[in-house]
Amino acid sequence: MGSLDTAKEIVRLSSTAGHSKDVIDLLEKKASLLAEQVASLESENARLKAELAQVGQQLQHASAVRELSAPEKYVLIHLTREDSGRTIDELAHAIGSIPSMARHHCEELEALGLVQQIRFHGMHRRIEGPDWGYALTQEGQKWIAHQPA
Repeated sequence: MGSLDTAKEIVRLSSTAGHSKDVIDLLEKKASLLAEQVASLESENARLKAELAQVGQQLQHASAVRELSAPEKYVLIHLTREDSGRTIDELAHAIGSIPSMARHHCEELEALGLVQQIRFHGMHRRIEGPDWGYALTQEGQKWIAHQPA
C-alpha cells in the first residue's frame, strides 16, 4: 500500500469514526431501553405468577359441585347401570318417584353438567315411550368414580 493509499485510508477512517460513534451511542441507548423493558416484564411476570398461585389455591379449596340431594344421587347411580341412558319413566320408576320429579332432578343434574339429554338410536331405540332420555356425561362419570363405595 502506497503512501497515497495510506493517507486515503486514514481520511476515510477519520470521517467514518464520527458516524461509528453515533451508531454506537444509538445502540447503547437502545440496549438501555431494552434492559428497562426486560426489567419491567420480569416484574410483571413475577406479579402474574403470584396471582396464578393465589387462584390455584382458591381452586383447590372450591367445591366442584354443590351437595346433591338423595334423589339426584339415585338418578346418577341408576344411570351408571345403563350405558345407553334411561327414559324419564325408567328413572322415575327406579328412584320411586313420579316422572315430573325425575325430570326436575335430571334438569338440575344437567345444569351441573353431570347428565345430558340424549336421543336413542339404532339398537338402543325404545319400542315404547319416548325416544329420548338422559345419560351420564364424563363429568357425571367422574363424580360417580370419586364417591365412596
